[in-house]
Amino acid sequence: MRRICYRFPQRIDLSFAMGMPRATFGDITPDMLRPGVITEAADLQISILALALRGGGKVPISHDIFYVRLTDQVSRTDIDIAKEGHGEGRDALDMKNILLGARK
Repeated sequence: MRRICYRFPQRIDLSFAMGMPRATFGDITPDMLRPGVITEAADLQISILALALRGGGKVPISHDIFYVRLTDQVSRTDIDIAKEGHGEGRDALDMKNILLGARK
């Protein structure tokens, strides 16, 4: 797998396809026409911080970092999710549900 972002891990926790072209990229401008600049994928880093209210203050419960790759395949979008670390908290399936808008 080719890395777009150097921080994106080689190990993927969850890979799935969304049945719609959700990743609508913007128009191509002349400065983007240099060789190697245009790609069909985008890497995102998503950070989720869970807090609890205790004793009049906020206490962090978990801090999860996910790397998400969206690859535009015209009629669908392929999505790869990798979690940084292996701590408790949310996992790749939870991130998939957040992306798809599913509720628990």
